[in-house]
Amino acid sequence: MAIRKLLRLTAVCSILLIMAACSSSDDEVTATRNGRVLSGDTPIADALVTLYAAGEERRSGAVMLGTGQTDANGYFKISYTPKGHKR
Repeated sequence: MAIRKLLRLTAVCSILLIMAACSSSDDEVTATRNGRVLSGDTPIADALVTLYAAGEERRSGAVMLGTGQTDANGYFKISYTPKGHKR
């Protein structure tokens, strides 16, 4: 009986994993921005960097696209879906 429950649970988990893998769309676009945060010549470590898209009209709000954290040398990487593409 315990084996049947284990097999059933394994089957359900497998189906959920397959559904999750199939749900991603080829239409999605991912972009990446890299950079470095410095104060003079000194790298800034552990800083939160936020990337925004400017508003489309004057005085319209900016839209946050993504965030990243700087490493010990001040380098960061932000992966995001560009504004106007599926998310």
